[in-house]
Amino acid sequence: MKTNLSSITKRVIYILRITLLVIVLCVVLIGTVGFISKWAAQILHPELFLSNYRTVTEDIFSILVVFEVLDLLHTMSPTRLTDILLLVIARKMVLSMPGEHVLLDAIAFSVILMSRLLLARFLQKTD
Repeated sequence: MKTNLSSITKRVIYILRITLLVIVLCVVLIGTVGFISKWAAQILHPELFLSNYRTVTEDIFSILVVFEVLDLLHTMSPTRLTDILLLVIARKMVLSMPGEHVLLDAIAFSVILMSRLLLARFLQKTD
């Protein structure tokens, strides 16, 4: 009975994981197509493209975050989770206005980066 329940649980988890991966892949694909269709016309006019720098950067970071979540779901790795945190903090730092606690964000970024490097080194030594 226990093995049957365990087998059913593993199948359900596998199906949920595959479903989540397909959904996130679709979101990445739709986001990429939307980004290209939204900004392709302005690439020929650099002044328009640069005047919308903040919006373009937000769109790029949004696609990157979804892609990082896809990779996290695929690998289930703690280092991938820290990569997502670093990406979100980097986005906040790049898009922040002058005078908006950038130093605090930089310190948080540094601490998380150092912990990620230590974690990667620790995991590498255990393998």
